[in-house]
Amino acid sequence: MDAYEAELNAKVKLLEELLKNYDDGRRKSFFCTSVNILDLQDVKTVTEHISDEVAPTFTLKEKAKTAARLFEEMAEQRGVSLKLRK
Repeated sequence: MDAYEAELNAKVKLLEELLKNYDDGRRKSFFCTSVNILDLQDVKTVTEHISDEVAPTFTLKEKAKTAARLFEEMAEQRGVSLKLRK
């Protein structure tokens, strides 16, 4: 139980970072879904790649687009769909 709680807390911190730095107002649900569905290690890997690929001159919209693309690529590698079905 403690390990599961630690994993959830780590995911919450990563999600908060994503929402603070990469949410352009249209990606909150996408980031929440991505963090919940993907494994913690996959989310960490994607966030590391995001910081590597995002240039300081990028606008928030460009940052969000880059982050979403990297999450989509990771999900595709894992055979997972990040699309919300309403």
